[in-house]
Amino acid sequence: QAVMTIASSEIARCVSKDKHGFVFGINNLLAAVLQSFATFFMSSLSSSKILMFYTDFEDNSSSGNGQNVSVKLYESEWKYLFNIDDIDELRDIAIKGELRTSRFRSICWRLLLGLLPSDSSEWLITIEKFRSTYEQTKLIHYNDPHTQDSGPDNPLSLDDDSIWKQYFKDMELKKIIQQDVIRTSPGVEFFRTEKIQKIMVDLLFCYSREHPDLSYRQGMHEILAPLLFVLHCDHQALLHVLEQSSSDVSDLIKKILEPAYLEADA
Repeated sequence: QAVMTIASSEIARCVSKDKHGFVFGINNLLAAVLQSFATFFMSSLSSSKILMFYTDFEDNSSSGNGQNVSVKLYESEWKYLFNIDDIDELRDIAIKGELRTSRFRSICWRLLLGLLPSDSSEWLITIEKFRSTYEQTKLIHYNDPHTQDSGPDNPLSLDDDSIWKQYFKDMELKKIIQQDVIRTSPGVEFFRTEKIQKIMVDLLFCYSREHPDLSYRQGMHEILAPLLFVLHCDHQALLHVLEQSSSDVSDLIKKILEPAYLEADA
């Protein structure tokens, strides 16, 4: 998990240098991650304040007030992480491995990647725009000529503007992506489910269609995988807290970590 935290920091650094946001060499990225990984183990790892939050919870829950303590600690971690004014301080927390036990790791990553503004009051608006943009992107690129009136167009057309020609190209692209996706982390059950595999294929396909100059490259699924998994874990943490006390969790957290938007938010 510490490696993935460092990876997110390095991705953010690469993204900030490239106007396309993702057009960088996979080998360069891996080299940067490995270098940071070595630095990480050479430096002393400070005790995790976030881990201490939940260690305290375990101690207090035995007294009979576990449910209230759990929600309070959940909110306390939110305030601890997102009342930080300096993004470099949050990055330092990540590099030290203190996000390993965080229930808001996916949000921290989005901040480090520059996907969220520093002002938390703008987060929901920003995230809703991303969600809307993704849904529109899917509508644009998921065209099935079987359900449309293609007029004189037909499956044998060689015209560059042919809906059918693009459809067959898309099917071939999805097959290539699917071959990689089904091999993602074979030992992790999360990636064995048909639902998650479809989400990964859809995300990578849409990205490829939006960036034809780069398209899909082998290994992109390995970058998507930890982002998707960490987001899912944050969703599960929220659902666990909501089971104890839905009314005590802020609406902002509920909306930002809405599990229904796993695909769009990844």
